[in-house]
Amino acid sequence: MITKLRRLLRNNYIVNEVKKTIIYLRFWQNKRKPLTTVFTNIYKLNEWKSGESVSGTGSILNHTEVIRNTLPGLIKEFNIKIFLDAPCGDFNWMKLVDLRVEKYIGADIVDEIIIKNNHEYSNQ
Repeated sequence: MITKLRRLLRNNYIVNEVKKTIIYLRFWQNKRKPLTTVFTNIYKLNEWKSGESVSGTGSILNHTEVIRNTLPGLIKEFNIKIFLDAPCGDFNWMKLVDLRVEKYIGADIVDEIIIKNNHEYSNQ
C-alpha cells in the first residue's frame, strides 16, 4: 500500500500540477491578495479549467484512481479513526472513497466550497 502511494507521489503529473500551482500562487501573491481571496476566485472562475472538478485536474477521477484505491487499505492497516482532509476541495474524488472512519473532517480555505460540501455530503 505505501509503495503504491509513493509511486503516486513520484508521478510526473503531480509534480507538474504542483509547479503550476506554485506559479499561480506567486502571481496572485504579487498582487497582494490574501490566499482566501485567491482560492475563492480560483473556485468561482474555475481557474484550473477542469470540466470535472473546480479543485483542478489533480482532483479528477482519472488522476486519483491509485489514491482512491489505496486509502481504504491504509486506513484499515493503521486503524485510523479520524480522517482530516485538508484542503478537501470540492470533494470530487473523496466522495467515492469508502473511508470507514468514525469521523471525517473536511477543511478548506474557500467558504463556498465548505457550505456546498456540507449541504451535499454532511449526511453521508
